[in-house]
Amino acid sequence: MRDNGADVLLKYDSEDGATKVGLQIKSYPEFQDWVSKKDKTFMKTLKSQYTEAKQDVGVEHYFLILCTDAHEHRKQIRMISSEMKNYTDLTIVKPEQVRGFTYLSHWELQAAVTRLLCRDDPVLSAARACFSDTATLSDYMTLDLLCRTFGGRNEPLSSGDLADIADHWTELVGGGRDMDKVADALSFMESSGYLQWVGEKYQIVLEEFPNALCAVYFDLRARNRVAADDALAYLVPLLLDIPR
Repeated sequence: MRDNGADVLLKYDSEDGATKVGLQIKSYPEFQDWVSKKDKTFMKTLKSQYTEAKQDVGVEHYFLILCTDAHEHRKQIRMISSEMKNYTDLTIVKPEQVRGFTYLSHWELQAAVTRLLCRDDPVLSAARACFSDTATLSDYMTLDLLCRTFGGRNEPLSSGDLADIADHWTELVGGGRDMDKVADALSFMESSGYLQWVGEKYQIVLEEFPNALCAVYFDLRARNRVAADDALAYLVPLLLDIPR
């Protein structure tokens, strides 16, 4: 009650000063009351809450989060989107997006927050620039090899070890193992100098990895106290744009 239009108020400081972000959450029962006409002022209230949060609380951005059934209430969701599409500094988060957010892993959520708050960090930007706009097996393999080495597992790799890395990538993005892409990734690793054939196995050549990647690895280990075994799970969503 009397929430000034925001169920959740986020405040954080940056170089530009203090920022306020408001979240208004609409639940399934609230939508049901609207549909059944038990609540005849749903849209009016919604718009008033936005105005109140902007004018009285001073939020700079307002998120309207629709936590309901996307199919059952599709008509109402369309109405909200249509009537509020021109409201400034408003983001309408639809049920499908809410569901996706709740399914983020711990490391995916950590990485998303870091990417948002540190988007202007030059080292993070340089590290992300090392990879494709849409992540590939080569990108994933680069991070895997980096984390293996710094994590103390710099033993020579067999073809089977590299195939296991490809399988982990497949589990992440879906589909089956594509041997042509595995061959392309291996060729990239060798041409970039990250892997060198020695005897009957591949040796990881740490000196060839970009400085920015190494810096981000040690930053997350030192600043965030991320264990070596968890580093890859954090770096993948932090640095790669995974195809879904």
